[in-house]
Amino acid sequence: MADGKESLKPAALQGDTNLGSPDVSDANHGGSTPITSKDIFLIADSRKKKSFLNLSKSELRAYSRVTQALQSLGHLAVSQLSHRDKFLVRTTVGFNLKNGIKTKIPRDLWVTILLKENVRGLGGIPQLFIIVSERGIEFGYSASVSPRDIAQTSHRKAVQRAAPRVFGELPEPDSAEARELQVAIEAGGPWCFRRKQRLKPKETDFSNLTEWLRYLKSPDGETKAAGAISRYLQVDEIDKVDLEAEIARMVSLFEPLLDRNWFGTTTSRHVDDYSDLNLNRLAKSKDRPLLFNEAVNFDKEVIFIAVPKAGTTSIRAQLAMQGTMLIPNPHLTILQVRDALYTFFLLQSLGSNASFPTLAHDVESDAEVRIRAAEVFKNYFKIASVRNPYARVVSLYSRHEGIKVTNKMSFDTFCENLKYASDTCQHPTRAANQLDWITDETGQLAVDYVLRLEDLAAGFQDIYELTKGRIDLQIRDQNRNPASRSRSYHDIYTENSRSIVAELFRRDIEFFDYEF
Repeated sequence: MADGKESLKPAALQGDTNLGSPDVSDANHGGSTPITSKDIFLIADSRKKKSFLNLSKSELRAYSRVTQALQSLGHLAVSQLSHRDKFLVRTTVGFNLKNGIKTKIPRDLWVTILLKENVRGLGGIPQLFIIVSERGIEFGYSASVSPRDIAQTSHRKAVQRAAPRVFGELPEPDSAEARELQVAIEAGGPWCFRRKQRLKPKETDFSNLTEWLRYLKSPDGETKAAGAISRYLQVDEIDKVDLEAEIARMVSLFEPLLDRNWFGTTTSRHVDDYSDLNLNRLAKSKDRPLLFNEAVNFDKEVIFIAVPKAGTTSIRAQLAMQGTMLIPNPHLTILQVRDALYTFFLLQSLGSNASFPTLAHDVESDAEVRIRAAEVFKNYFKIASVRNPYARVVSLYSRHEGIKVTNKMSFDTFCENLKYASDTCQHPTRAANQLDWITDETGQLAVDYVLRLEDLAAGFQDIYELTKGRIDLQIRDQNRNPASRSRSYHDIYTENSRSIVAELFRRDIEFFDYEF
């Protein structure tokens, strides 16, 4: 939220607070209410002025007191959480006491508490929040911020995509967990079940938690992608309430809905049939691509180039995110990934005008899209796996998926007709060698690390250390063909087939120093 809008700028630019210190509860936690009705009146008066630069000293002091109080309350909230090191505090994006928000007066001031790991993976939702405006104070639990209240295009779309996943991980409406929480909410004060934050105070859109949860999990709820459980303090109530105590109770009540395994069992909706995949249709659809393909993991910041029949199935299974894929082919070359990232981010940036004239922050420029794609490709850790060509060709021949040829021709005949490194694959290319998947236009290696199937354990350890534990791969047996002779391939070769493979894959054999 900032000026009622929310952004996912890097922490250094946004005023995030990393709450790993045990001293977070020491900042200004007295027993009195840190925000007064006088502050609200002054903020309401300030809204009548055209510019933040025109505010009086008393109005500026009110903004200062509220800003400091919100920061203090945010830290207090985190200090009450069981795993406070996992959380961030965020305050009004773009606001400062000198210029407001680029000289504009913010429509409200706010603080949110959210899980660090959800910033990248789930657009920063869900959250605990406190909002101060001319109407008073609203605080509570937000399952998702309304995308309409988010200014930054990429963040707005990230929340729109993430909301169904978050809603799916919330308790089922008729579950024991939901019933217990409903009892606690009823005992905890006048909570309102809302379709979103910043609605008219003291009203409720749903009579109880069960109805609210049922709405969030409905098609309409997933489309609207917002929902909150709010308490309201109007101006005449603020001086009578111990706000710090109320915030502590809010944390205790909603911690089970905030600190959950958000990356657990629920999968996003996916597309089963890609035969009629149309970029224009996808661009205009509500179900826009969540993922690029199996090659790119945005959470782990890794690009994996999956050379066919080089032990990629188990690695892809460990790195693949869940959801809709723009490109279902898992075996793209490094250049195909590089160039298609622009299309992926372009699709994400496409939208419709919500205002006239068009606001710059509502639409990414083509240059911004290209920069974003280039930065992902440059900064992500790029890995690939390769395999001894002699063993790999036997695997191509004896495969149990893709094009099966073992009952149609001898191994020698297969080698005589072999042209490309992915012949018999479900997703063929005209790459002649494994190197063609991982080199750029100049022939230079374009990945950061090349795994060898023959020594995956050592390679996995190297990658773990190079990425400081971000990429932790394990040895797994997947897609192994018990009929394949690739592990003891020597006996299947004749002098003829051996010479064919040696010549066909000479570049791989020489570059990676493989022997028969």
